[in-house]
Amino acid sequence: MSFSVGSVYQLINKASGTAADYSQRDFRSLIGYKAHGGPAQQWMFEEACDGLYFIRCTKSEMPYISYEGTPRSGDKAICTRSPRPWKIVHDSNHQGCFKVLHPDGKLCLDLNYGRSDDFTPIILYQPTSNSNQAWTFKPLTNFSPNMAPRFRLTNKATNTVAGLASNNRSVVGEDRVNNRSAQVWSVETVDASKNRYRIKNVGTGQYLSFNGNLSASNPLLATPDKKEWEIRLQGNSFPQVVKLYAPGSNYLVDLSGSNSKPGTPVILYPTQNPGINQQWKVERAD
Repeated sequence: MSFSVGSVYQLINKASGTAADYSQRDFRSLIGYKAHGGPAQQWMFEEACDGLYFIRCTKSEMPYISYEGTPRSGDKAICTRSPRPWKIVHDSNHQGCFKVLHPDGKLCLDLNYGRSDDFTPIILYQPTSNSNQAWTFKPLTNFSPNMAPRFRLTNKATNTVAGLASNNRSVVGEDRVNNRSAQVWSVETVDASKNRYRIKNVGTGQYLSFNGNLSASNPLLATPDKKEWEIRLQGNSFPQVVKLYAPGSNYLVDLSGSNSKPGTPVILYPTQNPGINQQWKVERAD
C-alpha cells in the first residue's frame, strides 16, 4: 500500500479499527473515533521537505496534526493551523500499515492503549511493535458532500465554472467571479448509499435539471424540478473531482465542446473517454 500527496484518506488504527478524528468537542484534540468517513476523519498529505509530510484535515478549518512545544512521550497529539512535519514509514511489523513518526524517529502517533472507545486520545509515544501504532491509509471512495457544503463546479478541461446565464435559468460555463452566488451550488442528499443527490443553485434556490427526455446536447437548466443526480467520485483528490450522471443512464453533465468561452452551454451528453470536459472539481465557495 502507498499514498499520494494531495489525495484524501482515512487513517485507520490497526488495533482498534477506529479512525484518527479531529475532535468536534474542542476543535483541538486528535482522537480515535468510530470510522464513519466524515470530514473530521478525512486527511491529506502535503509535502514538507527532506521526505517529510504535513498531515492536514479537510474539515473547513483545515487544521494539521501537530503537538505543543518540544514533544515528550505521552504528550497528546493535537490539531492546529500550524503545521508540523512527520516521517511516514512502512510498519515492518504490520503488513500494509504505516507508522507516523516525529522527524527524529523517537516518537510516533499512538492510539492510547489501542482502545476502541470513542474519544480515545492519540498520543506521542516511543515506537514499539504494537498494533496501536500501526495505521492503514484508506482512500476516499465516495463523494463526500460535507467536504464542501457550498461549492463551485469547476470544469477540469477549461477551469471555467458552471453558473447561470443572465436569464438565471440556463446553465453555462463562466469565468470565476467571487461573490457571484449564481456560480455557487449545494447538494441535498437523496440516498448517499447510491450516491444520489439533488444539486441546488445557491443564488436562485433552483435545481440543476433539464427539460424533456435524456438526449445528447440537451441543455441543462436551473428549475424548480428537483431532479436527482448520481455523483461519482473520480479518484480521491482534494478538491474532489466528480462526474454527474442522470441516474440509471450513461448521460452526464458535459461542458459543450470543452469550450472555455464564457456562455458555453452545459449540456447532457453520453459518457466519453477520457471525457475531461465531463469531470468537475468540487471547489469550496465558503
